[in-house]
This record gives sequence, C-alpha cells and structure tokens, in this order.
Amino acid sequence: MERLAQRDLEHSTDRPDQAAAFRFNMLESGRPYSRLLRKLERWRSLPIEDRNLISNLPLTVKNIPAYAKIAYEGDELSECCLVLDGFVCEHKHVAAYDETIALHVPGDIADLQALYHRKLRYSLTALGPAIIARIPRTLLLDALNASPRLRHAFELQIVVEGAILRERIVSLHRRDATSRVAQLLCDLTYRLQSVGIAADYTLNIPWTQADLARLTGISIVHTNRVVQRLRRIGAIEWANKRVEIRDWNALTQIAEFSPAYLETTP
Repeated sequence: MERLAQRDLEHSTDRPDQAAAFRFNMLESGRPYSRLLRKLERWRSLPIEDRNLISNLPLTVKNIPAYAKIAYEGDELSECCLVLDGFVCEHKHVAAYDETIALHVPGDIADLQALYHRKLRYSLTALGPAIIARIPRTLLLDALNASPRLRHAFELQIVVEGAILRERIVSLHRRDATSRVAQLLCDLTYRLQSVGIAADYTLNIPWTQADLARLTGISIVHTNRVVQRLRRIGAIEWANKRVEIRDWNALTQIAEFSPAYLETTP
C-alpha cells in the first residue's frame, strides 16, 4: 500500500521553522494584531478607536519549537497567548495520555478563558513550529472594559469556540474515520481563509500522521489509509507538509460540512 513520504511520518524535533518566521515578518511586521482584528470584525464592526485599543497593546513575540509546551494546566496566567503563525492545541492529560480538546489557528487567542479564569484549565502545545505573542492579561481586560463593542466581539468569539468544540465532539463520536479527516480539513480551510490564509485552498500543515491520528481519534495506520483514500478520489493531495484541496465540493460532502457553526450574528 502506498504510504506518505517518510518526512511526513517522522516526529519532528526541528527548531522553529525559519520560513514561518519569514512569512510572519513579511506579512505581519508592525501589525501583529491584524488577524485577530479581522476575526473579531467578522462578528462586529469596530471603529478605529476600538481597533487602536487592541493594536496599541504591548506584546512579546516568541518562536515556539515544534511540540514544545507553551503553558501547563493549572498555570496562573498573567499573559494571554495570541497565535501569529502555525498551530497550537489545547489538551488535558488523562490516564497518561494527552487528549486534544481544540486546535487554534493564527488570529486565535489560545487561552481566551484566561480573561475570566486566572488558572489555565488545560495545557497548550505547539503542533509543529509556531509563533505566538504574549499579551498582558490586565491590559487586554482594560481594553475590553473601555469598549462594550470590543467586549461583545470577544464574547461572540467565545461563542464560536464553543460551537467548534461541539462540532468536534460530534465528529469524534458520530463520523467515520474518512469523514473525521475531511471535516478537520474543511474546518481548518474555512477558519484559515477567514483570516486571509489558504485562499488558494492550500494548507501548510507541518504535522505527522501521529498528529493527525490524535486530532481525529483514529489509529496511525487507519490515518494513512484515509489520506490515501482521499487522494484516490481526487479530493486532496498531501505531500511535503502541504495539503492541496483539489475538490472542495467532494470534501465537504464526505464531511457533511456546513460552516454555520463557524458563524454567528450579533
């Protein structure tokens, strides 16, 4: 049986991806909050003074190596983690196993609940190399308290994150293996496109098959079979840590994907 290239199977321990850092420097230098603001303005139009409340917040940018822990469950947080590039996953350690709860993309604040709970209720890990920004929690809260519109936009983002979690639960319990992988790819494509990434339906995903297996709750062997099946029907091409979606309609039909859960009305 055909298998993915060995480099796609190996568990990477590389240093942070220099290409990712270069992309960030070229596209986001001087405006690291642009993707967050773009996401928030999907829910509510923000006047320039509200945008400036966010844009003027101080931050510290950090390169995170692949699979490095960013924060641990129980940490008392003084900063929030904004994803600038790459992917960050939430997980809880249960019975000697890290159970993935959620996957965050650029523009997400991965520990948004830190605004309301000082102690983190889960751990955060980079899924592949990532670039994050740390934002002082108290200053972000001050910005939200200064603008009801801005606070409402953040609240709507929390509503959408809850909907993403519900869809994940349904996927893990009711979809078959092929539909789970298809749904994950549809979800990621839609979320990335909403912040100006993957407009050409090509996703840069520096994951191993073990990562994909953990995200979808299936075995590594089964993951390989599913990817090959999606390749054979012409829905995707997956090589060199890039996923090209060749047939969006076919992929959405397999996943029974509807983006309604990723949208909200104020």
